Amino acid sequence: MTEPHPAPSSAERIRTLLDDLEHGEAEWRVSAALALGRLGDAAVPGLVEVVRSGSPAAREAAGAALGRIGRSSRAVPEPLLALLDDPTEDVRDAAARAIGTMGASAIPALVALLDAQRADLRRVAAQALGCLARDAEPATAGLARLLGDGDLEVRQRAVWALGKIGAPAVTALAGALADAEPSVRLTAARSLAAIGERAASTEDAVRRALGDADARVRLHAASALSTFGGDARAAVPILADALTSPEAAVRALAARALGRIGPASREAATAMLKALRDDDAEVRQAALASAKKAHHDKLN
Repeated sequence: MTEPHPAPSSAERIRTLLDDLEHGEAEWRVSAALALGRLGDAAVPGLVEVVRSGSPAAREAAGAALGRIGRSSRAVPEPLLALLDDPTEDVRDAAARAIGTMGASAIPALVALLDAQRADLRRVAAQALGCLARDAEPATAGLARLLGDGDLEVRQRAVWALGKIGAPAVTALAGALADAEPSVRLTAARSLAAIGERAASTEDAVRRALGDADARVRLHAASALSTFGGDARAAVPILADALTSPEAAVRALAARALGRIGPASREAATAMLKALRDDDAEVRQAALASAKKAHHDKLN
């Protein structure tokens, strides 16, 4: 028995909404995406076509509509899943982002793709799981396996996704600190710093990363150590040195981390004094707040 076609009035409405999705102003695209999402399965073929061939803005809006449909039906629409195998990278990425809005219903299909023979499919699956963030916790083991993948981009996307999952993935992230590629180690260190105290079980690996050959990895490892609540004095020289970085964002990060370390960061007092006169307001504010926490004698 074939599926009934939508009534002509419904089909016309779908065509009009799809046109708004592709050619309308931003507000129209949002409104059209919401309406198409409410129409359910009848709108899927047109939305998938927009994901395949539409403009970047239209793809995002169509992905949001498909995500709404997927959440309602608790299943990934098969035509959308097929786009993960599209020959065009932009289409695969747009499909992955769309699936990433669907919540837990998308996880079984994506976990299966983590073991795909083709590296590009493993990449988009990891990317989509990262878009699910903490909802993707059931995929932690599969993503952790990809940290040993021979394809660099697969490892990069896997470590990024594990960072989005957060605390349940800290053991895998700690392992990624030993990757041969600096970009993978950097993402792992940044993620552990963002997770903070809940990543304290990785302290040994983070301390080893203080000696990393890459200065950026050392900085974020030092920042991570400052969040664990224990003895972080080993991080102080790295953070003090970062206060001289030409990048204001790096200087501000270092100042905030020194503040978390507190009185044990006294040896950075001279560098912090200079930071209080920094040209960047965010750096000055971070340095002042940190100096108050540390009670540096030189600053009083």
